[in-house]
Amino acid sequence: MRWSVSKAKQFQRCQRQWYFKEILGHHRAPAGSMRREVYLLGLLKSISQWRGDVVDNVLTKAFINWHRYRERLDPERIIVAARRQFDEQLAIARAHHLHEPGLTPSKRPNFLALRCMEYDKAIPQEELDTAWHEIEHAIRNLFAIRPVAEAMRGASVLVAQRSLQFKYSGMNVVAKPDLVIFLREGPPVIIDWKVHAFGVQEAWMQLGIYAFALSSAKPHIDFPNDRSWEPTDIRLLEVQLLTKDLRQYQLSPPDLARLENHITATAHEMLSATGSTKPSYEHLAPDDFTVTRYPTTCAQCPYKRVCWEEEA
Repeated sequence: MRWSVSKAKQFQRCQRQWYFKEILGHHRAPAGSMRREVYLLGLLKSISQWRGDVVDNVLTKAFINWHRYRERLDPERIIVAARRQFDEQLAIARAHHLHEPGLTPSKRPNFLALRCMEYDKAIPQEELDTAWHEIEHAIRNLFAIRPVAEAMRGASVLVAQRSLQFKYSGMNVVAKPDLVIFLREGPPVIIDWKVHAFGVQEAWMQLGIYAFALSSAKPHIDFPNDRSWEPTDIRLLEVQLLTKDLRQYQLSPPDLARLENHITATAHEMLSATGSTKPSYEHLAPDDFTVTRYPTTCAQCPYKRVCWEEEA
């Protein structure tokens, strides 16, 4: 079983939603089966999730091209790429291919299925306009924040959206920082960007897990050889791309202990609910998992159709 910050949050927010996503749904399930239906519903995104994905995707490609080819990081060029992806995915979302026989999203470039098309049969134009405005705004803001720009200038290696994995508390811990900057001098910098209009919740724990993972996971082949730093040495930058707010963190030894306790506690909750590190859908049922106490979580859940059918 895999543990990540987002999976732990999902489990604590709604165990049943986590069960649908992590255990029941499967891409190879037979057509017409409950497992296949749950898998398909799990592909649905909100417009705000899609907006964040577009920003992640174009920035990741830009940083990869910098890393491989030293291609200049030009915000206007990145925005052009974002607009291309936005328009192509919007056309796909409007066609709503989700229930086509034999659908394999990985073989469909720029595949997108929106929750509003599944449940409301329409995409609100006002939300689309807002989403594009925020994508453009977010990309420009990232390169205008001085500490981010300074860290990039001192970079020897930029690593974007690279998975880091290690074993802890019986779980495969997975972390995927938005950007890791390995500096020519000194310990690395981890940047996590957020595309929220109201970024009031601090993300220090998420960033702290990234630092823990960077120091604990097996390094990728292109990582620098110098690893003479600890998680407490790594600079952590949380960037709110819509407000240009910047929060800087650096872990202390007590912070690191809190992170380890958080992984242990939430991993124990998951194991207690499933009974195994390799849970089988055949031995579990939706009723084994509690549902959210928050109406907005329920209303915005991609699985609400099958969940409500179970309740009925």
